[in-house]
Amino acid sequence: MVDVIDLYHKRAAYFLLDVRTREEFEDGHIAGAKNIPLHELPIAERKGLLPKDQRIVCICRNGDRSGKATRFLAEMGYNVTNLLGGMIDWVNEGYEVRRT
Repeated sequence: MVDVIDLYHKRAAYFLLDVRTREEFEDGHIAGAKNIPLHELPIAERKGLLPKDQRIVCICRNGDRSGKATRFLAEMGYNVTNLLGGMIDWVNEGYEVRRT
């Protein structure tokens, strides 16, 4: 697992996958994050929209959906981890949030 402080300092090294709904993502997300809602993840995986050659960090609001996404992608052979604390911790640490 990755914590928010590690992600903040090294986010260029990760493919950041936000699995929240589009509305949640538009309300505030981490710069550079790609939004693929959890329920759309199997389709995105079949279409090859996720990198096999880069570590993926999954994020959601508090870790529940990103945990499910992490397990799914790990079963598909991806190098994937979950962001501890999700967007709640990101915001509580005072890091920048982008709005769409």
